[in-house]
Amino acid sequence: MQLRDIHYVLAAADEGSFSKAAVKVHVSQPALSQLIQRLEDELGVKLFVRKSNRVTLTPAGKIFYEDGKVILALSDQLIHKMNDFQSLKKGELTISVSPFYQKCYLLGVLSEFQKRHFGIKVRIVDAFSSDSETLLVQGQVDLAFVMLPYQNKSIKYERVFEERIFLAVPRQFAINRKLPDPEERPCTIEDLKVLKDEPFVMYEHGRRMWGSSIALCRSAGFVPEWPRAPLWAMGDARLFAAALGNLLANAVQYGGERPAISVRAARRGETLLLTVADNGPGCAPSAGDRGLGLGLEVARRYARAYGGRLLAGSAPERGACFSLCLPLCPPGASPSVPDYMADRFSPLYVQLAPVCDLPL
Repeated sequence: MQLRDIHYVLAAADEGSFSKAAVKVHVSQPALSQLIQRLEDELGVKLFVRKSNRVTLTPAGKIFYEDGKVILALSDQLIHKMNDFQSLKKGELTISVSPFYQKCYLLGVLSEFQKRHFGIKVRIVDAFSSDSETLLVQGQVDLAFVMLPYQNKSIKYERVFEERIFLAVPRQFAINRKLPDPEERPCTIEDLKVLKDEPFVMYEHGRRMWGSSIALCRSAGFVPEWPRAPLWAMGDARLFAAALGNLLANAVQYGGERPAISVRAARRGETLLLTVADNGPGCAPSAGDRGLGLGLEVARRYARAYGGRLLAGSAPERGACFSLCLPLCPPGASPSVPDYMADRFSPLYVQLAPVCDLPL
């Protein structure tokens, strides 16, 4: 029995006539009569009582009619749902993309996509390029945004946008005089050669942007110097960012007429020492204990929560210096966070970098 058979039986019952039903379903009357007869033989019951030019349903035919309507309705619903999926009206789309590209590129695109396909539920998975490709191959995501170069030949890639790589150099560095004005022209490979002996702040080793940066420098005939020993410190990235933000805000607020801020990261034994210094009038010796306001108190409490401390130093008219000290994870140990935070936060990854001066 096919759906077509049910459709023909319902048409004959509604019209009360095989000939009228045949016109309705666009077949000949003999063909319709033969089909219904074969269906009755297949089921082993009579569906219609035939009287001259009129047909009526038997008790079995009435049951077939009611259930047949339900079956056809469900069939129509199923076809409609499948059409919705095909036309992107309903369904779920899982996208893998790094947090940076989510903010810079994807949010606007997704907003427009949701306006056009409001029935599609979009789920975002945070992952870098190599991890995104793995998720895609494993079938855990439907789409992935990755950086060049392409790594997996089993994946179909399509270029959707291009971006420029910028070289950031502190304004007061003498090397700036040897580099082109970015407003006039971009840096060339030849320009990069003057950076041969300069320290670099790089992306995490192994990331594709790191590889692209290394490749550019190698094209200029050198391999850049950068901190090659990433460290795990006890902490949480989001809280760390808040604490550092408060230190920077304090330096801006209490800096000189033309604030100049230096940020330094260093390892002292088993401690990570992150120092923020300004060129302001300095502060009282007790500032490290009491703090200069809510911002420094937040940074101090953050350090204490992870077994660290906030140190303060100052010299008259030479500025204030605040150092956030955090214990490093033991070598080979898995980084962890306090038990009361374990369900909300992840460990802090820190890569030591050279001095970073921030003239304002």
